Amino acid sequence: MLAGKILGWTFGILLIVLMTSMFLTGNTLRAVLLLGAMLLLLPPVHTLLQNQAGVEVPALVRILGAVALIGAFGWSMASDKKTSIYFTPDIEAGHLMAWKNQSKSTV
Repeated sequence: MLAGKILGWTFGILLIVLMTSMFLTGNTLRAVLLLGAMLLLLPPVHTLLQNQAGVEVPALVRILGAVALIGAFGWSMASDKKTSIYFTPDIEAGHLMAWKNQSKSTV
């Protein structure tokens, strides 16, 4: 019981930090996925549901739901097109040239 609460708090806080960064960077859908996972994992939310609504959500359902939402978050991150400045052809060519020059000087 105590280990479950510690894990719930740990992953909940980690998801809060990640969710906040997603909101700040404008990734609303990803932040909402993390919000759902966070709500499933944080112990106070579970206690509130239990006390106020009388709803008992089994731990396995909460864990599987959080894993599914985090998986959807990961899938959305992996399927996103590369938008960083480092993926432009000019920057890539510059990095390749620097790497070739570095490897020539070490030989």
